[in-house]
Amino acid sequence: MWTLTENNFLTLYRDGIFTSYSVTEALHEPVSALVSDGNGNALIETESGLYSFQQGHFVRLPEEKEKGVRQIFFGPSGTKWIFEQSTISQAKDSKVIPYKLALTRADLDTNRSMVPYEDRRGGLWLSTVEGSLYRLGDGVLSVFDYRDLGVGQELVINAFAEDGGSIWFFCAGRNVQQPNKLIRFQDGRFTSQLDTVVRYIQNQEAHHEKKTFRNEYLGLLRKFEVEFKDEYVFEFYD
Repeated sequence: MWTLTENNFLTLYRDGIFTSYSVTEALHEPVSALVSDGNGNALIETESGLYSFQQGHFVRLPEEKEKGVRQIFFGPSGTKWIFEQSTISQAKDSKVIPYKLALTRADLDTNRSMVPYEDRRGGLWLSTVEGSLYRLGDGVLSVFDYRDLGVGQELVINAFAEDGGSIWFFCAGRNVQQPNKLIRFQDGRFTSQLDTVVRYIQNQEAHHEKKTFRNEYLGLLRKFEVEFKDEYVFEFYD
């Protein structure tokens, strides 16, 4: 699993071991998008270029891009998504599927737009600065607005998946009056998790009468197959 830390270190978690590499020292610019390809290599987009991280080395890809503008995105499935202001093309295995979608310059700005997200079915999710959310896949362009998501004018800025097949979207408020929200997409429906989180926090005391924090914490480590040693787990006061 590849992740990017706040101080711009590329981190690989494999076989219970974390290994980090400095992106800033190698590329001299921050990362705007990161995915893992089918071979376990990291695919990296910066403001001015595209790179593959292979065997400890950053290899620049031949595709050229305009600085600060998202023009190409490589999905984990091996699909190459090509962004233009009127069309997004899905290219894989010598087959190209075009999707007609009008995007503004701001929508393609790597500093302002959501990093595209390719789901397990090979569909691409992206949002616009006006608040619409799109899914492109199987030759179909699906459009969702704030009424579908059950939010106000929050901007979708990130997406990630969970083991059960759900997709989570983090929606950021445009000002201090608008709270950030976490939206879940499952079985074709969007649901807000704000109420669920509030109830979870409010019920912690009753919850821990049935299960101690220690048991819950260690249970989560085992559930997600995180290796640990008892002597390194912090001391619990149940």
